Amino acid sequence: MIIVYFKADYCGACRTLSSLLKEVTLPYPLVEVDVEENPTLAAKRYVTDIPTLMLIYGDTVVAKKSGLFNKDDLISFLEEGKTFNETC
Repeated sequence: MIIVYFKADYCGACRTLSSLLKEVTLPYPLVEVDVEENPTLAAKRYVTDIPTLMLIYGDTVVAKKSGLFNKDDLISFLEEGKTFNETC
């Protein structure tokens, strides 16, 4: 499982989420993708809003959330990956 973080430098919500990601202990490796530099990858994963976080296992998107996050939202999102791992 990995966490994929789609973001852009100009995005204020992305800067907020970047700070939150540094505050929280992440249970999986984090991969950051700048949508300006990687538009093809963003399109392949149907990223239409930023910031967007995805939990990906193999080639399967286990969970996806876009928009504004607070710390509780981030923790709840990360819990979705733990639930998925328990069912595998």
